[in-house]
Amino acid sequence: MRRVLALAVSAAIALSMVPLSQAGPLPSASASSRVFPEPLETTDFVGIREFYAGIDKLAKAHPDVLVVREVGSSFGIPTATGGRAQYPIVAVEVTNDKSATPRDEKPVLIFQLSIHGNEKGGREGGMRVIEDLAAGHYYDEAFRAAILDQFLLVFTFPNVDGWAHEELEHRLGDPVNTGYTRGNGNGRDLNRDFPSMGWYQSGGGRGPALSEPEIAGLAPYYLQFKGRAMYATDIHGMLHPADSGILFAGYGKPIQCLPRTSPFLGGTCLREGHFVLSLIPSAQETPTGHLRNVRLAENVKERLNAMASERYPWFSSLPNVGLAGGNFNEYGTTWDTIGYTDSGTTGEFFAQFVEAEGFDFELAYNHITFDDNYVAILNDMHVHTVREIVRSYVETAQQKIFALVQANGHKLAYLVDPLATDVGAAPEGLADSAAVFERKVRADLNEFWADMANVVDGPVAGLSATDVAAGRLSDFDRFAVGGRAAESLLSNAAAVSAMKAWVEAGGRLVVTDGALALAHALGAVAADEVKETTGYLGYANIVGDHALAKGVRGLARELYSGITIGYDLRGSAPIWTIAATAVESAGGAVAGTSGSTSAASLGTLPLGKGEIVFLGALLAPPTTEHDPPYGLASYAVTATGYQVLYNALGFTLVESQEPRGLLDGVLNPTGGEEPASVPGLEPVILLAAVGALAVAARRRRT
Repeated sequence: MRRVLALAVSAAIALSMVPLSQAGPLPSASASSRVFPEPLETTDFVGIREFYAGIDKLAKAHPDVLVVREVGSSFGIPTATGGRAQYPIVAVEVTNDKSATPRDEKPVLIFQLSIHGNEKGGREGGMRVIEDLAAGHYYDEAFRAAILDQFLLVFTFPNVDGWAHEELEHRLGDPVNTGYTRGNGNGRDLNRDFPSMGWYQSGGGRGPALSEPEIAGLAPYYLQFKGRAMYATDIHGMLHPADSGILFAGYGKPIQCLPRTSPFLGGTCLREGHFVLSLIPSAQETPTGHLRNVRLAENVKERLNAMASERYPWFSSLPNVGLAGGNFNEYGTTWDTIGYTDSGTTGEFFAQFVEAEGFDFELAYNHITFDDNYVAILNDMHVHTVREIVRSYVETAQQKIFALVQANGHKLAYLVDPLATDVGAAPEGLADSAAVFERKVRADLNEFWADMANVVDGPVAGLSATDVAAGRLSDFDRFAVGGRAAESLLSNAAAVSAMKAWVEAGGRLVVTDGALALAHALGAVAADEVKETTGYLGYANIVGDHALAKGVRGLARELYSGITIGYDLRGSAPIWTIAATAVESAGGAVAGTSGSTSAASLGTLPLGKGEIVFLGALLAPPTTEHDPPYGLASYAVTATGYQVLYNALGFTLVESQEPRGLLDGVLNPTGGEEPASVPGLEPVILLAAVGALAVAARRRRT
């Protein structure tokens, strides 16, 4: 399927069987002799056939830097003469083939551009970055040489139907829809067609994953880079700046408006908000994976905010009440930033199956707002944003980033979960599509603690309820009980009694999700004060400045992604709470609420000389209730969820230049019934099954 293309102008025209559109930047249009002119030097977006011709010209001029591959074909769009015209899906690979490191040994950075046809900034910026790297524009020569020598950069253009739809011939062939279109020629949203773990939405006009030819070609192409892909992104557009439409009073600065350089702007005022959003996807991310994403997001934020303040001061932002605010760019989970999420998206596919860090972007005024009407200054902003995104990705990829969690002298035990969730075979009819990626068929919450233990610099041990009853908690000052695992304690009166004595003597018990029921079992609150609720995702609204919220950013509230562990997006993600009045009357503190301000999902309860710290949404048990067709994650804790847990344990996350190897420990092959003895206070890992350690050991990301 993959082959190097000779994308000559004649071939591109023959393929689409339609003439070039009437307006657009041509290779000869630029005063700087660029193939793809700078946005301020042209009067239109780059057309689809102009793109093919320009990429072909660059590939011929720089054969040691550019390789253009066809990785699939589009569904096709109507023409004025009848029938459908199909266009090739291309991937442009950029590297220095004369460098000392062979192409197939270089780490890979992936940039998917404009999967929605009317979100033009990604492709407009991407094609110019390709030319920058090939011909020596924009980036200084030393940085450009380092990029090409060290990395293989991959740029893909998935939605050529939505792009080509603006061409006159296709507008005549489809008089109902004019200009660019979001979907492909089949009217499908290609950013819902990738396999993703957990609940998968295939109804409402959607088919199974890989049902559209564009994604059926792209997915296996991306998967060949698994193990080499360091970072990946999907660059989108959004209607307007995030948080816009709010008139700010008392800030002493008027709302800024874009200079009226086009009649299509009309009376539109660019109200201040975040003009670029970074959307971190959900996956079974380890502490190192999240740390890399946060470091990348901070790098992008610094780069984009500096670029915008210099080049586009009228795009500056004001702080927004109740949100992070104040920056050209801001980042968070997909739900934290845009208020919803979905299945089958590229970001989740990159994170879950290609195992690449990174996130999606939303560029303001790049979706619907002006459609095919060209506003040069906005396109210039989008192009330079993409250039700085690429720079930030490269800079971050050049760094060694590994998580190290300092235990600060504390000794942690966690309760082994004796259960696991088996997903089973792919449903009938999905076997062929499921064969193109590695499907995770066993979800085990003990993997979370194994991944945590791998980066903690102090003792971490898994204990069973029998161990607790035998007094083995005396070797530790921290004990974490996650969700479902608490059932083995609640059914063991001796274990509950021993645990209560341990807490009252000064121990700290950290309970998550269903384990909040232990607050009643230990006598801290009444039984009817502990409740299970549900939400869109697992979250907590932070209140006050409690120590549990230390390091949590202003817009962050998602603690785990329910969709990735099998819960649908109809409000089924479990969240456990304790009545806020009960917490306060017991002398505790409320740090976060869910559902209502009277329902505490994050906080502390005193018990003797010790305390119970509760996190009501973090480690919900994976579920197969909704028949996850593409596998199921064992956990989907967000960076915010990790931060709250570190705070609860009294741990500190720092950055290391070297990875920590698996800690020497004792395996428990008995399925969690009776873990092996804990040898003193030495660092050990006691797992519920040998398979859990094997999973942790083979994960590329520590």
